[in-house]
Amino acid sequence: MYRKGISIIAVIILLMFISSCHRLRINDSRKDRYNYEMNSVRFFNDVESKNIISRPISVSKISIVYESVDERRRLKANMKTDGSGSMLISIRTFAGIEAARVLITKDTVKIADRINRIYYVGSTKQIEVKYGIKYDFIDLLFGDFKRINQVKNRIRCENGIVQIVDQLNNIRYIVDCTIYKVIEVEGKVKEGTQDFKGYFKEFRNENGILYPGIINWELEDGITDVSIEMEKVRISESKELIFKVGNNYKRKVLR
Repeated sequence: MYRKGISIIAVIILLMFISSCHRLRINDSRKDRYNYEMNSVRFFNDVESKNIISRPISVSKISIVYESVDERRRLKANMKTDGSGSMLISIRTFAGIEAARVLITKDTVKIADRINRIYYVGSTKQIEVKYGIKYDFIDLLFGDFKRINQVKNRIRCENGIVQIVDQLNNIRYIVDCTIYKVIEVEGKVKEGTQDFKGYFKEFRNENGILYPGIINWELEDGITDVSIEMEKVRISESKELIFKVGNNYKRKVLR
């Protein structure tokens, strides 16, 4: 996509799986935390209340490092959500040139390749059927938690963490009990495919939003690594997501 660039599907995986701020240290103090049980409904409500994607937010500064077997690429990005499930991302080179603009909604994925003047469009359903990448995986990118059917009425926090298994989607979450945020996730995009793992750390509380400042993704059983660092997060005043493509762009369908 960017001449010898990242493939379209790699970009989608990268995007779907993301003033001074106070950083929360969560990794070194687990041994000092309490072990206790809690009501599962209340726990899920507390975790979901900390989700990022459910609110209209803007992230002004995102640094991305993409590494695979044969390439390493550094990118910059900014992002905006409308609070109803849609996300707009602008990806730039470190020279400041916009390489791509991506709009993801519940129904469609649109990518404007600014360098090669190509406009890609497809449905989230088509991508799910072919690649197993679900629209819901957008939540995972920033460590947001999607409520699952929990049989147990009680959940136990041990050494500061709760482990939750989503058997329907074959995903395992580790949630920090003290801040109610996902700190680790692993699973498969679809049955029979390779594993992915996500790690969330250096949590920051900025403008009333608690978010992971550093996110690391290991894709394809560790063959591909994506590191994301975020800062300058705030509630967006406008829910409008502007995605425009010029008449000189060649249109292609995402397949």
